Amino acid sequence: MNFKGIWRKSPEGRATLWTLAAIGFFLLIQMVFVLPCFERIAGFKPFNAQFPLSEVAVAIQLGAYSTGAARAYVLFIATEIPLALSTSVFFALLWHTMFLFSPNRIFMFLKSGGILFTPFIAVVFNVAESVGFARLIAGLSEPSYASVVELSTLMHQLRGASEDLRIYVTIFFAGVIVIQWVQRKSAEL
Repeated sequence: MNFKGIWRKSPEGRATLWTLAAIGFFLLIQMVFVLPCFERIAGFKPFNAQFPLSEVAVAIQLGAYSTGAARAYVLFIATEIPLALSTSVFFALLWHTMFLFSPNRIFMFLKSGGILFTPFIAVVFNVAESVGFARLIAGLSEPSYASVVELSTLMHQLRGASEDLRIYVTIFFAGVIVIQWVQRKSAEL
């Protein structure tokens, strides 16, 4: 099956395109409405949207948040989690489609090993950081404050790393496909 046929005729290809549309929808809502609303209320971007983010920055910004920041953060999470989930589904479907487009032993081994679940690691870290930041914004009591700040910033860093890893793995898979294509073309000559 050719590449164009996979995208148009296969359920995986159509699902990938629908997931891409969902990502675009959640991103549009978040960028146009949710982030500006949060920034107006809190004075800063949400912690999830700040890279790099340090424990000191979290402490400073929390001190400046107004009372409406907790409600604005709930609105942000209402778009952030579905966006993270849609993005992970997109990468899993994209990888599956790439495996269909260029079947080889590496891809079959990885697919049987469950690599299609690895994009969802970013969702786990995203939910963990969101829960931690929500607890902080809602006014967490003093004894556990420092540990929640540490854990939330760690989850934030791990989320960023896992999102980067998804992109690097996708580039690797694309490289394997290009190498196979070049080998096939040179064998035809």
